[in-house]
Amino acid sequence: MRKELKSISGVYAFWHNQSDSVYIGSSINLASRAMNHVRNNSSNIYLQNAIAKHGLNNFSFFVLELLPENCYFYDDLLDLEQKYLDLFETKYNFDKIARKSRAGAIYTEEAKRLLSQQRRENYTEERRKQVSDQLSKELFLYEAKTFNLIKKYSKQEELVKELNVSWKTVIKYRDSGDIFRDKYILTSKLINEGS
Repeated sequence: MRKELKSISGVYAFWHNQSDSVYIGSSINLASRAMNHVRNNSSNIYLQNAIAKHGLNNFSFFVLELLPENCYFYDDLLDLEQKYLDLFETKYNFDKIARKSRAGAIYTEEAKRLLSQQRRENYTEERRKQVSDQLSKELFLYEAKTFNLIKKYSKQEELVKELNVSWKTVIKYRDSGDIFRDKYILTSKLINEGS
């Protein structure tokens, strides 16, 4: 496994075979990250407790999706991870939101300055306006099986807060026809309004 997945980026899962509980993660080096979990090195404590209780042989490791070659940013990887976090109900994950853990990281003053500069350059006024425009649009949440309207949100930002999801996830599922969290459909129009 280490050889095949070395330097490969993607989303993975550790699946408990008896309970269907799952840990979802992502890494820019799947082989290294999988081995960290197996060796209990910088691993999720819930997953480690479950492995200690049930035994590693009762878990399966799956690569859920590889990061496409045309994606170069860590945010792309986190978006993929978020897709799978939204799919599974019973998880060993602490957070419902995919994010890079930087707990305990220490940065030099120069590194802090460069990171700040990079954020400013990447988050232009135009980008701020795009995000603001997206979040201020109304949104409709439907039950996927019956297409019954569950709730109308006057702003997408309300749904982001209420369901504790990222705005990127909302944009991804809105009007896509894909089922969100195995039970919802998100649309920007009433379904009976047509397209």
